[in-house]
Amino acid sequence: MQWLLWASVCAVLLGFPLWSLVVSLRPVLLGKFGMKETAAPAIFNLTYFFRALAVYPLAAFVATFVTTFVLHGLLRLFGGGAGGWRQTFRTLAYVVGAMCFIMALPVVSCAVPIWGFILIFTALGFTHREPAWRGFLALALVSGIGCCGGLITSAWSYFRNFQR
Repeated sequence: MQWLLWASVCAVLLGFPLWSLVVSLRPVLLGKFGMKETAAPAIFNLTYFFRALAVYPLAAFVATFVTTFVLHGLLRLFGGGAGGWRQTFRTLAYVVGAMCFIMALPVVSCAVPIWGFILIFTALGFTHREPAWRGFLALALVSGIGCCGGLITSAWSYFRNFQR
């Protein structure tokens, strides 16, 4: 558990300056593509940095528990998960924690969700000593519901501006 907390802290320490740099370059990049330029936020705003430093590790910790709970429940529904909830949690924490550092690399981060999906369902099969298809079904269902929920939320937030 402690390494997950440290991995989250390191991700925030590395990710926030990179994100601030990208956001500060946004007006310049939008102007290059002929889009309307907007005002850039202050780079390295320490208020946001310390909020992120406090919230991100806690959010990662809680999200890992919730995701493990749902994923293990689906594994049990498909007749798997014989190794127990702890094994599912450890597998998910190890794989996702290892992917956090790779996500900091701009070019590679596009492939990380696909590679992470493959790693998680394969690792669940090895951890619980069962066929990998059970982990695949459980993870596909969790991912599918998450993607659909994200699309619905994005569409709602976009189209609610037109209802005024």
